[in-house]
Amino acid sequence: MTPITEVLEQMSQALEQLQQCQQQELTAVVNRQHQSVAELAEVKASLLSQLAEFDSFLAEHPERQQLSTDEVLSERVAQLRSTLAEVKRQSDVNEHVVTRTLAKIDQLKHEIVRQASHARGDALTYNAKGKIR
Repeated sequence: MTPITEVLEQMSQALEQLQQCQQQELTAVVNRQHQSVAELAEVKASLLSQLAEFDSFLAEHPERQQLSTDEVLSERVAQLRSTLAEVKRQSDVNEHVVTRTLAKIDQLKHEIVRQASHARGDALTYNAKGKIR
């Protein structure tokens, strides 16, 4: 069986990689590097899957009680929880930036369509009976 300390170290590495990935994702969104955003999303999904596996492994590990009773291990768990909280905070920030970016793109699209239809003069109008005038 894998030592519990090794699993905690693997979790730590995965969380650090996830943090780096999120920073890269934010930069890619801001710089409109859409291909990079898609690639990073795949990397994030893989890392999250790994973290879920580590978590399940720890939950069934025969030495799991040491996570709360051993001072060194409980300190390590606290560090991992702190890092996880930072990952979640960064995820919220990234989600907010993506949402705002998409909203701005949608506004721009509607404005371009509106201006294009007025410039061409082919905007249709309808009478009260729904027929084109």
